[in-house]
Amino acid sequence: MKHYQKILLILVLGIFAYTWKNGGSSIKRFFKTVETYNYSEQSIPHFFESVVANHSKDFKALQDTKYYAFLKDFDLSDNLENEQQYFKIEILHKLFTSKGARNCTTGEILNIPYMWHWIENNPRHLIRYKKDQLLISTIKPKGAFKNYKSIADIDRTPYLFLSELFSKKEIYSLEGCADFSTFGWCSEREMAFASLFKIFGYKSKVTSSKGHSWSEVIMEFRRDNRKKIKVKFLIDNTFDKIEFSEISNTEISTWQNELGNSKTEKWYNKMKNDPMEIRRISAHMVKEEEASLIESKIVDYLERN
Repeated sequence: MKHYQKILLILVLGIFAYTWKNGGSSIKRFFKTVETYNYSEQSIPHFFESVVANHSKDFKALQDTKYYAFLKDFDLSDNLENEQQYFKIEILHKLFTSKGARNCTTGEILNIPYMWHWIENNPRHLIRYKKDQLLISTIKPKGAFKNYKSIADIDRTPYLFLSELFSKKEIYSLEGCADFSTFGWCSEREMAFASLFKIFGYKSKVTSSKGHSWSEVIMEFRRDNRKKIKVKFLIDNTFDKIEFSEISNTEISTWQNELGNSKTEKWYNKMKNDPMEIRRISAHMVKEEEASLIESKIVDYLERN
């Protein structure tokens, strides 16, 4: 047997030995392919709904144990309606979440760094525009943000957060971070997330406690007997967590009116519901090239896992 044939045989035997040890998972990953979709120009909400329609089956394959446990918990059937409801939460959460409240921390799919704000030695004052390396703390904002001292000081509202996500090239640079186009700490991520679900037609809000914010969304699911139940999802897009519980119509009425005890929490929900923000998000068109960049990162994540 020639030398290169021996090397090839050793490699093949090594792969199968590892596969046997790990229940076949390595072979599955080795041959795993995920379909890549093309997207026509469409609005931000429509783009995300298209992503869910295209990839819910892929995320279901990745999270089947978690998904079927959810169905079992609420005595739900495995049908397309329930699947796409559930994975609308899961997929958008995976796109928006970071892994912790540390500067430059991101999730596993999109590069949306967590960035502290309103603290001494504010890290946002060190962010630069990538194109000319100007500090954003030296730029006076205009329009809706004109009362802020600089671009670094603004609270990043839903439209700003979402529109900058869809950029052909990264906008910002910061030492210690990979270049990025949009960023935000807990409340900014949750305002954008909750706004999208409002546009999708769901009841949603931002909740805050002890200096931290998360999103809450209510969804309806069907059982085999066609009975409808409502589930409240608590989505933490800072610490990559989702919790859920059944909620009654009576409880929903109370829940809808609880929009915060603090000034900041009330402001988060005001911005999440702001008609101008909603209109601008709904009108902003995602170009084919911009959609392809997001799609490629989703496919890469699915093929890695």
